[in-house]
Amino acid sequence: MTDLRPGERVTVSYQDANGVLVANRIKQEPMIEAGMIRAIDPAAHTLTLYSGCTDETFRIAENCQVMLHGGKPGLLTNSVTTT
Repeated sequence: MTDLRPGERVTVSYQDANGVLVANRIKQEPMIEAGMIRAIDPAAHTLTLYSGCTDETFRIAENCQVMLHGGKPGLLTNSVTTT
């Protein structure tokens, strides 16, 4: 349980034990957001993503991997885009 944090997506399998719901399996699901890049700020380590009708800003980890089209590895500075 210490590996989970608020806001994470999980799938809970449970049983009804005399009216009490008892979890017997908790599976962590990947947290994924898809959209179009609105802005990247390598100096501030932030990425703003447009998804649906809202912008969502993410903090970029120091060891974040960048995968370019076709599965090619890239650098954050290779993908700097603003719209």
